Amino acid sequence: MSEVTDQSSVLLANLPAGRTERRIALVVGLVLLGIGVVIVPFGKMQLPESNAWVPLITSFMIVADLITWFLLISQFTIVRSRALLVLASGYLFTAAMTIPLFLSFPDAFSPTGLLGARLQTGLWLAMFRMSGYPLAVIFYVAMKKEPRAPVLHGSSRTAVATSVAIVIAILLALMWIATAEESHLSKLLPSRSHSPFDLQYFGALLMLLTAIALLLLWFRRRTVLDEWILVATCAWLAQEIAKYIHFSGRFTLAFYASTVLLIISSTVLLVVLLKETMTLYSLVALRPLSAEKLLRSEAYLSEAQRLSHTGSFGRNVSSGEMYWSDETYRIFEHDRSVMPTLELVFRRMHPDDRDLIQQEIERADRERTDFDLEHRLLMPDGSIKYLHVLARALETSTGDLEYVGAVTDITAAKQAEMKRGIFSRSAEAQPYRQLGMEPRHTRK
Repeated sequence: MSEVTDQSSVLLANLPAGRTERRIALVVGLVLLGIGVVIVPFGKMQLPESNAWVPLITSFMIVADLITWFLLISQFTIVRSRALLVLASGYLFTAAMTIPLFLSFPDAFSPTGLLGARLQTGLWLAMFRMSGYPLAVIFYVAMKKEPRAPVLHGSSRTAVATSVAIVIAILLALMWIATAEESHLSKLLPSRSHSPFDLQYFGALLMLLTAIALLLLWFRRRTVLDEWILVATCAWLAQEIAKYIHFSGRFTLAFYASTVLLIISSTVLLVVLLKETMTLYSLVALRPLSAEKLLRSEAYLSEAQRLSHTGSFGRNVSSGEMYWSDETYRIFEHDRSVMPTLELVFRRMHPDDRDLIQQEIERADRERTDFDLEHRLLMPDGSIKYLHVLARALETSTGDLEYVGAVTDITAAKQAEMKRGIFSRSAEAQPYRQLGMEPRHTRK
C-alpha cells in the first residue's frame, strides 16, 4: 500500500505545480494563442495542394491520441481518479472519431469519401470531434473541484472497459447521425466553394466551448498535469481561431496552420507523459540503491531525533489522520500500536494549557497558517513535560490543509532555567541573611 502511495505522489496527476511549471505553461500557451491570432488576417492565402497531407496528419494524430490515452489510463490505475478517466476517454474519443473522419474525407480514398459519406458528413464528423476534447476537459476540471476527489472503489479494469464501451457507443451514434441522418442536419456547406454563415456560427460555438474549458482550467489548475493540459487546450483554441474566424477552405494558410496547431495539441501531453514514464523507469532502476540510502537516512534521522529529543509529526485537517515519528511516540509515552489523533494529544495535555492551545490550533486551521507553541504534558505518573511545537501549513494537490512539524521535549531546559532562577534569588538573599536582615523582595 505504501509503495502505491509513493508512486502516486510522483505522478503528474498528483504532483503540485511549482512556479517554474506555471510560468512555462503560461508562456507557451500565450505563444500558441498568439500564433492562432496572427494567422487570421493571412488565413485565405492559397498554398500548394497536397492530397497526402490529410492522411499523413490524420494517421499521426490517431497514433498520438491513442498513446496519450494509454499513458493516462496507466496513471488512472494508480491514482484511481474518475476525473483522470474522463480525460483519458476524451483522448480516446478524438482518436476514434478521427478514423471515420479520415475515411469520409473527400479525395482521400474517393471523390466523396467512404462510409456512404455525403457532402456534409465530413464536416459534421469534424464538428463532433472538435467538441469532444473541450467537453472532456470541462468534466475533468468539474470532477476535480469536488470537496473530496472522486476515487474509483471498484475494479480499474472494469472502469476502463466501461469507458471504452461508452466511447464506442457515442462514436457509432454520431457516425449514424452524420451519415444516415445527414439530410436533417444544418447545411454547413451547400457547395464546396462557398462558406456560409452556419459554419462560422458553429465554429464560434466550438471556440466558446474551448474558451470555457480553458478558463475553468486556468482558475482550478493545481498539478503539473493541469498545466500541460492548459497548454494543449491553448493549442486547441488557437487552431480553432485560425480555422473558423475566416473560414477559407482547404489548402490555404489557415488550413495547414490549423492542422499543425492540432498536432501540437495532440503531442504536448504525450511528450510530457513519455518524459515522466522515462523518469519513472529510471527511478525503478535505481530503487534498490535508493532504498538502501533511504533506510540509512531514516536510521540517521531517528537517532538524531532521539539525541535531540525532537520528534516529527504530520496532520491532515480534513481527514484528521496523523503521523508520528518514533521519537514523538517516546515523548508522549505511547506505544507504537496506538493510532495518533489530536484528541489523544489534548487528553495528555496539562489541563491549565488545554483550552488555550486548542483555541490556537483551531485558529491556525481556520486561517490556514503556521503555528509555534509551548505547552505542558501531564503524564500518567504525575510528572510534567514541557514541549515546544512548531508546525508548517501546507496545501495538497487536492486543496486539503496539512501540517508538517516538529515537537521538542524542552523539559530539561525548563527545569535548568527554574533552578537557575531559584539559585539566583538565593544568592541575592545570602548577604542580607548574614547581617540578620531579610531581602527587600521577600518582605511582606
